Formats: sequence, C-alpha cells, structure tokens
Amino acid sequence: MNLKLIILGLILIVSCKSNPDINIDDKEEKSIEEHNKEEKVTKENSKEFEAFCFYQLDDKYSNENDSPKIKEWIKKESESIKTGKHNSNNLFDHDAGGPNGTEWNAGAHIYLVIQQSSVAVTENPKIWINEKPFYDKSIYQSEDLKWFLIRKEYWYNELRDVNSADIKDLYLDPEIRHAIKNEEYQPYVGQVLRFDISYKNLPRITKYFHVAYGE
Repeated sequence: MNLKLIILGLILIVSCKSNPDINIDDKEEKSIEEHNKEEKVTKENSKEFEAFCFYQLDDKYSNENDSPKIKEWIKKESESIKTGKHNSNNLFDHDAGGPNGTEWNAGAHIYLVIQQSSVAVTENPKIWINEKPFYDKSIYQSEDLKWFLIRKEYWYNELRDVNSADIKDLYLDPEIRHAIKNEEYQPYVGQVLRFDISYKNLPRITKYFHVAYGE
C-alpha cells in the first residue's frame, strides 16, 4: 500500500509540474502569434499606398496636346499598375541614363500616380513638392488610382540642387550609400523634386524626381 501511495504521489507531483510547462508553451505560442500578427500589420500598412511618376506618354520630350490620346495612355498605364505590371519608365526608379541615374534633359509634363488601398481611398492624399503644398486636384481617378498632372512649366521652376538631407531617400542602393560614406561617390549631382505624400494615420512616403541638364 505504501508503495502504491508513493507512486500515486509521484504521478500527482509530475502532473502538477507539467501543467505550468504547458501554460508556458501556450504563452510562447500566443506571443509568437501576436508578434507575427503585428509584423503582418506593419507590412500591410507599408503597402497602403504607393507612388509612381511618368513623363507624359512616356516621352521626356512630349508636347502632345491630344486629350483622347493622353486619356487612352492613362487608361492603359492604369491597367498595368493594377495588374502589377509596373511601367519600366517609372521616374522614381532613379535608373536613367544621366549621371548618378538622373533623367537627362527632360522637358515634358510629368504625372504623379498614387495607388491607394481601400483604407486610404476614402480621403485625398496630401502632397508636398520640395516642401511646398501641391493643391491641384487629380485629373483622373479610378477605384484605387489617382493621377495628378504636374506641368513642365511648374516643375522646372521648382527644381533645386541636391543637399545632404536628400541622401537617405534619394540613393537607396546600399553600395552607393557605402561609397558616399567613404567619399568615393559624388552625390551632389543634378537637381531634384522631392515628393512627400501622406494620408491620415499612415506613414508618409518620400520619392524623388532627379534630373540633370547638359550637352
């Protein structure tokens, strides 16, 4: 009898000790789940809206005034953006043929395109160009896209030289950033339009149109 009681007692002790372990495991699983949810929300928030920039008709020398032709181009580009087939001529990609990836001798109207999520679509974005508010209304919009015309007469007069505050968001390539830090790369080339775009309760995004002129 004594042996049986001892065995039962040991079973009870082991059982009591094992329960906290199970609880700890549960807590750890819940903690991991919560962390994953937070990470997922962060990633989703970072994709609440995106911005693109194009020359009119994808031509840096365009002087086109044919409204139906331009509307057809906007419609076509909008479909490409919605399906994820982003135009390789996005000026925010910063990989053109000028020095430091600048656009070279540009002279056309440009279009700012903002792709919105269902969260952001209920309000209008706030836009700043070189820290000046841009108030023009969108010229075209669909369920999740807004197109803004920025005339060449306007943007050309707003260009400014690159400064130290631009480096972080202008040069995103880690190798170039490293070269700049080691003074092996001259970052102060060309001129820029800095676009700051925001929606209420969403992180602001910053994009650059980087251009240079010469013979």
